[in-house]
Amino acid sequence: FNRVAPYGLIGNLLALPVVSAIVMPMALLGTLLMPLGLEPSAFRVMEIGLKAVMAVSDWTAGLPGAQWVVPRQGVAQALAMASGLLFICLIAGRARWLGLPLIALGLSLAPLARQPDVLIERSAGNLAIRNEAGRLVLAHPRRSRFAAQRWLLADGDSAAPSAAAQRPGFTCASGLCTGMAKGKRIAYADKNAEGRLKCPEADILIAAFPLRGACQTIPLRIDRFDVWRHGAHALHIDQNVIRVETARQRRGRRPWVVEPQRRRRSTIESRDFSNVE
Repeated sequence: FNRVAPYGLIGNLLALPVVSAIVMPMALLGTLLMPLGLEPSAFRVMEIGLKAVMAVSDWTAGLPGAQWVVPRQGVAQALAMASGLLFICLIAGRARWLGLPLIALGLSLAPLARQPDVLIERSAGNLAIRNEAGRLVLAHPRRSRFAAQRWLLADGDSAAPSAAAQRPGFTCASGLCTGMAKGKRIAYADKNAEGRLKCPEADILIAAFPLRGACQTIPLRIDRFDVWRHGAHALHIDQNVIRVETARQRRGRRPWVVEPQRRRRSTIESRDFSNVE
């Protein structure tokens, strides 16, 4: 979950003896005494053990640097680090330490992992763009909080959604938010702008409602129908090329996945999001 607990071993070493000697035996004894109505005494002792475990947890969590937030790993980075760890665990003798260079290789690949420049929630209820400082800025501080929190953690950012929404990068008024990402003008229209949207000057327009034929002069438009068909979107901007990844592309076709079907046949061809220039 993009978190590293460096003191987890210390916490487990202190808490597990209490769990093994007090909590679990008293839980079993209390269960056996339930038919006789004598379980309260056993459960009171169990409560003392649980409070001790919570005290250990609180103390460990309060240590300096008790939690690190790390960004999402790339595939190559994860494979290199996992291979090095398996080598150390499975190979006997001094040769096992040859896995350390693989782990070092994985760590060195971390800066090369490309993070999305624009993130669109699966219902287009919220949006995030990467500002000039390289940090994610949310269009709304409270909408789609779960997705927003996952975006921030995957970016190695421990900020709350409310704090991320206050960063410079977005200007919002009357249901329309505008900003810049990698030199591209981004416009986001939420549901408050439905029916009264004036097409902005933008390279990318995201709308939380169906655009239908509106704003066709904007090179890339993603609306409520697009996220309904393809799920959440991630946009990677590289100079004049915008690469769009969708949840459906990453998931692929699976027998248990229900694909949304149009209620009526449309004359508009489905757009290819692989590359947009």
